[in-house]
Amino acid sequence: MTLYATPSPDQSLDPQPATTTLLTMARALLTVVETSAAGLGIPLPDRRVIYMAPIPADCPQVAVLVGGWTMDPAGEGMIACERARWAAQLGIIITRKTPAVPTAAGDLPTPASMMQAAQLASDDAEILLEVVGSLQEVADVLVETPAAEGGLQSATVSFRTPAFGGI
Repeated sequence: MTLYATPSPDQSLDPQPATTTLLTMARALLTVVETSAAGLGIPLPDRRVIYMAPIPADCPQVAVLVGGWTMDPAGEGMIACERARWAAQLGIIITRKTPAVPTAAGDLPTPASMMQAAQLASDDAEILLEVVGSLQEVADVLVETPAAEGGLQSATVSFRTPAFGGI
C-alpha cells in the first residue's frame, strides 16, 4: 500500500506526490538505530535486516520489524477520513549472544556473566530509548529486555508512528 500525504502535497513543481510505505519507514528507522548506537558508542551486531513482525531471535542481529498499518485515532466505529491518518506499527529488536550461559558441565552462569548480560540489555534499551526519543511522534511505546534463551538475549521496542511526520 502506498499512502499519500495529507493534506495533499503541492504538486505544482513536482509531478510525483510524497509517498511512504512500510519499507521506506523501516529503512529510515534502521538508519536512526545505527546513528543512535554510534552516538552512544555502543556497537551493534553486523547483521541488519528489515522483516515482518515478529521475527525469531535466532542469531545476533538488528531487525526493524514492520507490523502493518492502523488508523489513528483508532475508533470503534466509522472514522471520518479527513480526521484520521494512517500509522505504521513498527518494532526494533537487537539480539546478541549472551554472556550468561551455563557452563559445559551444567553449572549456572556466574554472577559476573549475569551482570554482563544485564549491562548488554541496559545498553540496548538505551539505544531503543534514544531512537524513540528522536522520533517526531510515537504512541504505544513498549521497551522490553526479556531473559536470555538459547544463548541469545534481545532488547525490543514496539510502537506506532504516523506515516507522515513520525520518522
